[in-house]
Amino acid sequence: MPGKEHLFGKNMFEAAFTRNEKLHHDILNFWPVTNKNYLEKLSPEELRKYFDSLELMPHYQQGYEQINKKEAERIMKLSDPEQVAKYDRLVDDYNKNLERIKQEQDQKQDIETFLAYVKEVNKLKNEKK
Repeated sequence: MPGKEHLFGKNMFEAAFTRNEKLHHDILNFWPVTNKNYLEKLSPEELRKYFDSLELMPHYQQGYEQINKKEAERIMKLSDPEQVAKYDRLVDDYNKNLERIKQEQDQKQDIETFLAYVKEVNKLKNEKK
């Protein structure tokens, strides 16, 4: 998982919920590169390799448990259960559509579809209590 090496660095846990977030602020680190400009600059072959490399996303709790089970328990206690459920439903939808995203030949649409998921994750992450 990208970025996992700093998810639980010094003061990262405490900082995650000091701004009244409903979800841990590092949740986007579970997702692959999300920069539209970067994706649009890839050649068709590079973009196809990128999409082929995408893997199923873990649910909120599972993602953190893969990194550190003890910290995941703390994160779950502070996370908003309704927001976690919304995130998990979004992950389920993404995972369900992943093969289709990989197989479509319309690369511009692939980028837009993928970025739409990331945009929704970002909205969920930024909602305040």
